[in-house]
Amino acid sequence: MTNRVRAYSKLAIGVFGLIGIVSTAYGRSADLVDPAPQTLSCSLSDAQMVKGITGGLMARGWYVTSKKPGVIGAEIIVRGNHTLDVEIKYTNKSFDINYKSSKNLNYSANGGKPRIHPNANSWMMNINNDIGSQLNYMCVSK
Repeated sequence: MTNRVRAYSKLAIGVFGLIGIVSTAYGRSADLVDPAPQTLSCSLSDAQMVKGITGGLMARGWYVTSKKPGVIGAEIIVRGNHTLDVEIKYTNKSFDINYKSSKNLNYSANGGKPRIHPNANSWMMNINNDIGSQLNYMCVSK
């Protein structure tokens, strides 16, 4: 093998290795999916809704970032580096979790279709389920 062939071989391996590293880092993305709105089996007071929503958030390590009537902002910070912010709109009979922003979760909106690291979808579904459980328990306990 000549020196020139060896040099090209090393260059090709280096370039393809770099492509593999880049595709691995950016390959972990999925369509961003906000959880479906949930409707409760009863009506709860504003205070009960806030208590159930914040209880569901805190059970998963989320922080409440803002509260105003009908809307709660929440955030989770994972390993001090990955942040996901959501907005939870609620009435006395329902709640709806929507993506607001993120940091270091590979968010992109190329072609109008938002994509994000798949864990973000899981985190939103987890709090959706936990909040739903908290609020439905409150309905049953009435």
